[in-house]
Amino acid sequence: MIGPRKPEQTCAEKLAAEARKARALSDDEIMTGWNACEGRGSFGNLVRLLLLAGARRGEIAKLARDQIQSERLVLPPLSTKTGEQHEVPLTELMRTVIAAQPPTLSELVFPLVRTGGVFNDWTNAVAALQHASGVDFTLHDLRVPAAR
Repeated sequence: MIGPRKPEQTCAEKLAAEARKARALSDDEIMTGWNACEGRGSFGNLVRLLLLAGARRGEIAKLARDQIQSERLVLPPLSTKTGEQHEVPLTELMRTVIAAQPPTLSELVFPLVRTGGVFNDWTNAVAALQHASGVDFTLHDLRVPAAR
């Protein structure tokens, strides 16, 4: 015997799991979320770049200044889920978001203010942004428009 069987999901559990999957935000929701990022410092700019780049939150949270090249963001294998280098074309709006970050001693583009380290308070920051925008979303939902 290998072990106990995993119990089958109930109908309610299946529906809840389906509801948690990424969804496409409407244009109005995207605009409302974008505007709610104003005045939220590094986190607000990080969310804006997530929306523009279609990258994962960890990839952008770990984005170092030397990974920004003239025409693209170069995400190294250690930062990506697949373990392969990923290059994202750099647009003017992305450049504007990155330029809005104040200079710091950290090598990161979006560092924590106090430590200069990688952003890690996702739950509270996303909840505050959801409340401010009135849009119920996950950070993964921000990737869906880029996949269209």
